[in-house]
Amino acid sequence: PSGDTNALELMSQAMTKWYKCEVMPHNILFTVGGAGALRIIFETFNKRFKDLPHYRVISPFPHYTLYSDNRHLLHPVDVMNTPGYRLTGTALRKSIDDAYELSKNDGNEPKVFLLSNPSNPLGTIISKIELEEIASVLRDYPDINIVIDEAYTEMTWASSSVPSILEVAPDLKDRITILRSATKAHSAAGERMAMLIN
Repeated sequence: PSGDTNALELMSQAMTKWYKCEVMPHNILFTVGGAGALRIIFETFNKRFKDLPHYRVISPFPHYTLYSDNRHLLHPVDVMNTPGYRLTGTALRKSIDDAYELSKNDGNEPKVFLLSNPSNPLGTIISKIELEEIASVLRDYPDINIVIDEAYTEMTWASSSVPSILEVAPDLKDRITILRSATKAHSAAGERMAMLIN
């Protein structure tokens, strides 16, 4: 999975250009599809937060089914009650604060924010302005890791490009993990190709 050196170099150059932010070869991990990438992400956090009974993962609901795991608790941001079913900074802040309040009783602290953009299953695309608002909220919670699932980035018709939080908030780079999927981008689902950028 660490990949061929040439492939890592090419991908780092492409992703640096894509995100307008330096992505080094050692920050890329090729995975066996998005499911494999999610498994690696959650196994990593499971080890990192092994001293907690569980940890909370803040994520808009409804969510992609593979976001569930037996070591973390998914904590919802209820976007079904926001205009256009969109994630807002206000809804995100409320969800994070609610998660911290719950953790006072059960010890399961919020440690990860997980966002699919474009959304799976809703199909909504978070705009640059909305991402700036979300980034502003996340700056107030420095202990929360940020995972952005961009598997469907190339599969949009309403917009020429999908903005990324890495472009909007490069100051959060050290907390961000991005999942990309070549199987979606190149209509090659049987090939099981994805990568993580950290």
